Amino acid sequence: MARRTLSRLLPPLAALLVAGTVAVGVALLDQADHAQRFQEKRAETTLRLAALRARLEGVLSARLTIAQALAAHLSSHPGVSRETFAHIARPILQRRRNVMALELNTTRGKTYVYPAAGDGAKPLPLPLDKASRIAGPFPWGKEKTVFVASAPVFPHALASNRQMTAQWGIAGAIFSLRSLITDAGLTHGHDLNLCLHALGKAKHAGALLWANTAHCPSIPVKLAIDLPQGVWQLAAAPTHGWQDNRFHWLRWLGGLLAVVAGGFAGFLVRNPQRLREEIARSTLALRESKLRQSHLFDQSPFGLFLVGADGVIKDCNPAFLEMAATP
Repeated sequence: MARRTLSRLLPPLAALLVAGTVAVGVALLDQADHAQRFQEKRAETTLRLAALRARLEGVLSARLTIAQALAAHLSSHPGVSRETFAHIARPILQRRRNVMALELNTTRGKTYVYPAAGDGAKPLPLPLDKASRIAGPFPWGKEKTVFVASAPVFPHALASNRQMTAQWGIAGAIFSLRSLITDAGLTHGHDLNLCLHALGKAKHAGALLWANTAHCPSIPVKLAIDLPQGVWQLAAAPTHGWQDNRFHWLRWLGGLLAVVAGGFAGFLVRNPQRLREEIARSTLALRESKLRQSHLFDQSPFGLFLVGADGVIKDCNPAFLEMAATP
């Protein structure tokens, strides 16, 4: 009974084992493909993000150059008036339309802005540092987010040795975040979700400066943008996500292959088992037939005997023995 039960269970067990093995193999292959594609897309995204970072750094450097050029012009005008500042700033702004305004703060507390701040915009507090920097963000008039690229102003005669000079002012170029992002080409020409953060002192992502998506991407590629006196971080991820399985049909084909392989294995196991069962039944029937024939042969009231091809009697029943023994 136990052997017969095992014989019945063996084909489905073999089918399940083969189907499971094929399914696991397909799953491992699919997982390996996902991992490989993920690494390929991260490498591709890193290269594209590096190009965007280079463009953004170039735009920031250009803004800083404007402030440094203004500081160089003002270095020979330590007693500059509002009219003189406007005369110096006007041609610079005409060549740099992506700058909203130019500003000068002196150590004597004077502040000049060209063009004059309007719409509730006030002069921005420029720190009197002895190094160039980019400060912000600040609200300024209608613009919610602006930055200032600033450079120190020293007397022209001592400009060759700035550590020994008396700084008399700070010059700044005010520009909007919107113009910065547009000039850097972050708003078009790519299929990346981007987020721009200002990093804190511990190099953790701080305030979100700009993003082209409602939610910053998960598992992003991050690159730092080194600024004078600060660091920004640009993060990116593909718009359509990281998982882009080139063999999307592999799961369906693998499932079908597992079913076919399992059924074929069950068929192979079941057929030999059926053959063995048929042989066992035939053998049993043959044995029972021989027993019946032997019983009829021995119990027959007539004398019966079997003669071989050589004419020798091979077997006989008891009735034949009695007949042969009777004189």
